Amino acid sequence: MASKKHRYKLQIDISDTSTLILFHKIEEFNLLQKVYGELLTTPEIAEEILKLNKE
Repeated sequence: MASKKHRYKLQIDISDTSTLILFHKIEEFNLLQKVYGELLTTPEIAEEILKLNKE
């Protein structure tokens, strides 16, 4: 029997910036992208994270 590769899309819902800020502070923000692929959030949260990158 041939093995079949299954692809699953993981989704994460982040309702505030605290999780994202934590990953940014420990310089592991890219880990979220590696695990979940695409990160979706509100414009307000995205704006706050972008501010962190400028600091």
